[in-house]
Amino acid sequence: MDHISAPKEIVVYEGANHSVADASSVTLGENPKDYLADWLEARLNDIPFESVKGFVDSSGRRTDTPA
Repeated sequence: MDHISAPKEIVVYEGANHSVADASSVTLGENPKDYLADWLEARLNDIPFESVKGFVDSSGRRTDTPA
C-alpha cells in the first residue's frame, strides 16, 4: 500500500475466505456489503477520508491503524 499516494483503505476480516464469508468476523462484524456501499457513496459525494488499515477480529470488533 506504500506505492499508492492517494488515500486508501483496506479491511481484513479474520478467518474469512476470498469472498469475505464463512467466518465469525463477517457474521459478527460490520456487513461487508453495507460497508462497501457506504464507502462508495461517500466517495461519490466527495467526502474525504484518511488512509487506514482495518482488521475485524473473530468477535466482530474492528481495529483501524494508519495506512
